[in-house]
Amino acid sequence: MRGRASFLILKALLGLVLCPSVFGADSDVDWDAERDLSGLISPSVLIADAATGARLFAKGENRRMPPASLAKLMTLYLIHEDLERGAYSQRDIITVPLAGAADAMRPASSVLGLSAGDRVSILTLMRAAAVRSAGDAAWTLALHAARGRPADSFVERMNRTAVRLGMGATLYTDPDGWSEKSLTTPSDQLTLILSYIRRFPAAPAQIHSLKEMVFLDGDTIRRRPDASGGRGGSNTNFLIGRTPGADGLKTGTLPESGFHLAATALRGESRFIAIVMGINTGSAYKSLKLRADEAEACLEWAFSRYVTWHPRLPGQTLIPVRRGASENIAALPLGTPPPITLTREQHRGLIVVLNLNQAVIAPVEAGRPLGSAAWYSGGRLLLRTPLAASEPVPRKWKLRDIFKAPPQGSHPLTEEPLKAPPRGNHLKN
Repeated sequence: MRGRASFLILKALLGLVLCPSVFGADSDVDWDAERDLSGLISPSVLIADAATGARLFAKGENRRMPPASLAKLMTLYLIHEDLERGAYSQRDIITVPLAGAADAMRPASSVLGLSAGDRVSILTLMRAAAVRSAGDAAWTLALHAARGRPADSFVERMNRTAVRLGMGATLYTDPDGWSEKSLTTPSDQLTLILSYIRRFPAAPAQIHSLKEMVFLDGDTIRRRPDASGGRGGSNTNFLIGRTPGADGLKTGTLPESGFHLAATALRGESRFIAIVMGINTGSAYKSLKLRADEAEACLEWAFSRYVTWHPRLPGQTLIPVRRGASENIAALPLGTPPPITLTREQHRGLIVVLNLNQAVIAPVEAGRPLGSAAWYSGGRLLLRTPLAASEPVPRKWKLRDIFKAPPQGSHPLTEEPLKAPPRGNHLKN
């Protein structure tokens, strides 16, 4: 006997389908009130969902300009690659070479205050490059990664990695971003940031989100009160500690490029990226403040309108098992459904339709198809995924079964693809 397909529609409440975020569906905030981004002064703006890569707002995203200290993101990316393959460790203490000292940096460079011969950990150098935008830290890391070869070899690696990641408009000429000959676009920087965050998810919390510099006990510069870097210093990203959930990522400034800020913030399960580049008001102080204010406005705009939705079933879905060692078996999505960027209106209207076998006969092997789940909003299908047995269920044998013929296989569910949620009498959660 073929198992009868049972359709069950459950209202997908925010707390069931998606872990609560800072902006819950029951918030008093009027999400229909539009936040206006038309007044942004930055000539280049890009806002995206970090989980899905969806671009939510773009202006001048292909405008080519020097990356300034955003180049340090690629330097940090390559150091993370080395750490990942075990070339060295974050706690390793290294000696600062002459070419990595503050005195060797270009005039007016942002520095930690390293001197040749200082002993500093890899982790401290990474934090200094991110938090203080320290050029001496970036050069020391690059020279260490080059393993005695010229710094140009590290820069060549930066450019090879840019090509591999698809950053077709980017050219690096140094590891710290001081040269105006380096070029990039906001679009390419988003490509790098998406790869950086996804491949090294611990980096924002460990490296970029410090409000002040933190040193390790083995860092000799920590005990040099006369050195500019020995006193630490605040994060050049003003959003850290100011904007809820802000945890990165990098600032950049050059006379030839203007002021940049690539900012990220995580609230609940939604992480958005805001890139503003090329701000130049004619006043360094105003430009410095404006890049933070505009990046913050972009993040708040994203959080007010969008949600990163991670599809989940609203509860445990059990299928009865006949003649099994267990009476029920859980039906789970086959694999992990990908996240989807939804507007808050779409998220409020989510429903999930479960099309399930009424029962199955043991034995049941793990991964056996048991039905499907489909999520809709506003009558539009967002995602359909198969459901499968979470674990095997052996048959429970009885004495009378010895004299009976074994059951003739399973009774898989068959159905036509649903174009819209089924109509009729439905149970609602």
